[in-house]
Amino acid sequence: MNTSAYFLTEQDAPLVKSTLLSGFPELIQGTSTRKGGVSTGIHESMNLGFNNGDIPENVSKNYEIICRSLGIKPSQIVTAKQTHKTNVRIVTQRDSGKGVVLPVNYDDIDALVTNKPTYGPSPVLCILTADCLPVFVYDPKHMAIGLAHSGWRGTVNRIVPKMLEKMEQAYETDPNDVYLSIGPSICKKCYEVGDDVAEEFKKAFNRTELRDILFEGDTKGKYRLNLAAAVTVSAAGCGVLPENIENQGLCTACNSKLLFSHRITMGKRGTLASFLGIR
Repeated sequence: MNTSAYFLTEQDAPLVKSTLLSGFPELIQGTSTRKGGVSTGIHESMNLGFNNGDIPENVSKNYEIICRSLGIKPSQIVTAKQTHKTNVRIVTQRDSGKGVVLPVNYDDIDALVTNKPTYGPSPVLCILTADCLPVFVYDPKHMAIGLAHSGWRGTVNRIVPKMLEKMEQAYETDPNDVYLSIGPSICKKCYEVGDDVAEEFKKAFNRTELRDILFEGDTKGKYRLNLAAAVTVSAAGCGVLPENIENQGLCTACNSKLLFSHRITMGKRGTLASFLGIR
């Protein structure tokens, strides 16, 4: 697995981009930062969440701005209704705009998959985070993509393998052909959890796997959790090649002036958005 594999664009609304996925010029990909938007206060400035108390008109304007940086239109984006579950939705062009310019008519979705249609670009998948992992997946052989929101619940319940399984069913994706990138998210040094969460991971992963996933914390009954390592183990277990897995290595908590972090702000914050599409 490659780490610290990202670069920051220099547009007015900068994007964090995957080095691995940048080898595929047909992809639209990136994660927003806090910079370049119009929101104020705790949402300053590129807040892309409609459900965190920000003025909706400001959020809509932020989508217009970030879309210019991505070279797309808001009407191409499809969002999920994230509830820390492991449900995966197949997206088509008919879903374009849902969650940004159109209402969302589905619920309990934390991962989206789609492919390149016969005519025109694919819908641009969008996942919202503020410490959880955005996980980008690309199958260049079948021109299929997936984007998952993987917090601790999604990770321990293996949302990424379930997304890969959905891509296999819908698009004949073989995990051996997949490229996977873990976007900006909280690192193991910043992510402390209690016994209850630690026990869930002890049940889900074997002792060897846990060496890279779970660490003793600074106080009794506390642990440091490496979600990126857990996603990597899960993906590799499905057949994704280690050399095709990338952790971008940009921590939301360590870099809270650049990125929104739920933990650092105690929930008083805006929301990042990750995007993935095929031109």
